[in-house]
Amino acid sequence: MNPNEDIIHLIYVIEMDRSLPIDSEIPPLTAKGESTLKNLEFLAKRLKFNIEGHLVQSRDIGSAIVQESFEKNINTILIELQANQINQYYPVNKTAEYLLKNSKCQVILVKPKLLNNN
Repeated sequence: MNPNEDIIHLIYVIEMDRSLPIDSEIPPLTAKGESTLKNLEFLAKRLKFNIEGHLVQSRDIGSAIVQESFEKNINTILIELQANQINQYYPVNKTAEYLLKNSKCQVILVKPKLLNNN
């Protein structure tokens, strides 16, 4: 990856409940998404990467990411797995499974670094 030429697309998907119109504005969810993207953009810019943040509303997170990856000609998707709170097991959730099955590009699953590790 060349920091001067390649673009990192940060995609935050707000999963909309089917009882709401897809374009409904939910201020707390929008604020959380914008804050998350802002923090990630800050970290990536410190590494001198070209960054584009995208806040998307969809009925399904996985399909939104696949669609965005197709539209933006993305060649790798990186997704962080979430730990099971009981035993710190990292199951492949429905979004990761969807990406692995339906994405046309490389998908990398990442185990997050736990803050309380010694």
